[in-house]
Amino acid sequence: MSRRQCPHAAFSFQIPSHLPTLGPMARIGLSVATLAALAFALGAVASLAASPDPGRLLFVADGTLVERTNNGQVTPIELPPALADVNPIHVVPSPVSDAFAYVCNPETHELQHNGAGLCTAVESGTALRAESTNIVRFPTWSPDGGELAYVDVSEVGHGSIWISEEGGPTETLCDEWCPLFRYASLAWSPDGTTVATVAETPGSDGHPARIVLFDVESHDFRFLDGGSIGLQHDPAWSPDSRHIVYASSDVDGFNLWRADAETGVAEQITAVPGGARNPAFSRNGSEVVFTSWEDNTWVLRSTSPDGSRESELISKADTSRPRFVQ
Repeated sequence: MSRRQCPHAAFSFQIPSHLPTLGPMARIGLSVATLAALAFALGAVASLAASPDPGRLLFVADGTLVERTNNGQVTPIELPPALADVNPIHVVPSPVSDAFAYVCNPETHELQHNGAGLCTAVESGTALRAESTNIVRFPTWSPDGGELAYVDVSEVGHGSIWISEEGGPTETLCDEWCPLFRYASLAWSPDGTTVATVAETPGSDGHPARIVLFDVESHDFRFLDGGSIGLQHDPAWSPDSRHIVYASSDVDGFNLWRADAETGVAEQITAVPGGARNPAFSRNGSEVVFTSWEDNTWVLRSTSPDGSRESELISKADTSRPRFVQ
């Protein structure tokens, strides 16, 4: 199974080893100019590396899949013909292509909430990706768009996490027993190594739902111990895979926390009166968008990853499922 990662771009700059026919002052002047040019070039490269495109923000607004353009306008996204009758809230766009995944009837390819199949649709048609004898939930794309992770719900109410490539499932991250007593979503880390979900350990006598991290290669898992209280939901990864933003509940409802993915150390980054759910990181890491309950509807807001910028309203429409794609 492919685990593709993006290599870092290399940059080299060679300063001449000698400067013949130039006097000491000229040498100094040229050296300063050369170093200035080098600093400018390195600064430009660093700027490009630190500020890549934030990506296209897709979300569902009043029942329509839309995109926020660079000038702040919101425009509808046309779904493939195969999804003409499918509620956009149930389709999952690929992060790198025009494909969409959704839970389906494996025979008819029609949307089916309790279906036993996982389909993808592109402009040219629909293709079956995986089949299951149980209920499939939460299809989630790998960072390169080549695989899908999903939860296969067993008859006893627990679930197992599977990864599939085109043509069928390839392996399970968690079989026979999974700590998915209360799962809510899946999130694949941008470096391709980890899948985050929400779990309550069976038999824990009311242990609250927590973020749990599965290693894609070893299949080992560990709970994100963060310092937040209450239930944890809706994990979202930073582009460098170092942090996870998630919703955590307290007496005032849900708000967003950001945790170090290795240590679990967490800090609260929103205190929105209407609460905060469903976070999504921009592809350059400069923005976290989320939904907030205001005036009896879910609006879309934005904040900085560390919470230093007060949240800003993006859309007053009834919104859901924000996602950044290429």
